[in-house]
This record gives sequence, structure tokens and C-alpha cells, in this order.
Amino acid sequence: MGCGGATTPIAPSIVSAAASTPANGSIPRWTISGVVRDHDEGFGVDGVSVQIADRFEPRAAMTDDTGQYRFEGVAESGVRMIFSRAGYRDLTIEQVLPVQDLVVNVAMTRDCAARPAPVPLSYAVSGKTVTFTWPAVDGALEYRLSVGQWEYVSPVFAATTTSTSYEWANAPSGTYHARVQGRSACGYGNAANELKVTVP
Repeated sequence: MGCGGATTPIAPSIVSAAASTPANGSIPRWTISGVVRDHDEGFGVDGVSVQIADRFEPRAAMTDDTGQYRFEGVAESGVRMIFSRAGYRDLTIEQVLPVQDLVVNVAMTRDCAARPAPVPLSYAVSGKTVTFTWPAVDGALEYRLSVGQWEYVSPVFAATTTSTSYEWANAPSGTYHARVQGRSACGYGNAANELKVTVP
């Protein structure tokens, strides 16, 4: 995925929905719902923490796999909305005033800060099992380990994992070159040091 686009989140889209009438004497309460989309590519972003803070009942929800969220029974008062997710810049809307049901759609910008390589990459051999380890990288969603017979070319295998280690079982005897990269919401970062691995 690319890392282009605006450097700040675009303005949220707030649309009035159908209003309902509260019971006599009760505090008016409404629904706030919407979709969180990726600013660059427009897809719905799942796993976004959506928080609403008002003087009655602060609450939080998560977007589903299509980027949708929903709050029922929001009191009629000024509400602050905060949208956050790893790999994206936080987005805050200071004043949302629900005097009727609202649809609040937003687009979040990816946090494309420099992604350091997970160095140093190291390994240990036990029989025919090679265990690779590396340090965690802030913002990394997963790691890709590549092993080849020559530097940067002729891959023997590649694997992805969310862990900071990987076991290569039943490795054939020989000399190999390995490297690992971390992937954030903006794609893969730089590879770690090219590591020469010998399997007896």
C-alpha cells in the first residue's frame, strides 16, 4: 500500500439522520454511527477504537471488518469523538452535538513515519532446526523472513509471522542468506542485516 495522500486527516462528514422523539421528561438520546475509511485507498478500516466522551456516559467501540461503528442512546450534549488505530494518525473531532441521529464518516491518514529495520537479526542451529530472532519494531503488524541461497536472490523460502522469532524446521544442509522486514499499515520497511546462515 502506498504512503501518499494528505498529511492531515480530511474533514469528517457529519450527516443528520432520522430524528426520534424521546419520552416526556427523559434526557434526549440519539444514535451516532458511521464508517471509518482509509484516506489513500478508501477501504473500510477495521479495528479502529472509536471513543465518545460526554458528561453523561463516556463509551468506546471498535469498527468491524467493513469499518462501521455504532453508538446507541447518546445523550444530547457536546461530544468529543476520538478515532485511533496502530498505523494511523489519531483523529479527534472536538464538538459533535447530537440533537438527532447522526452519521459521522471519517477518513484516517496512515502514519508513515520511518520504519526502522528489526536489527540485529540473529540465529541459532539445533540439529536441522534454525531459530531466527529479531527485536520488535514499533508499529509493525507482522514480519517477513526471507531465506535465499545467494544474497538478495534465489529465495529458498519466505514466511510471515506476528512473532519476533521463527523456527525453520528440517532445514537442508548448506549456506544461506536471511533477512527480515517489518510491515506497518504503510507497507514493508527496510530489511535487517543480511545474515549468513550455515546448516551442518
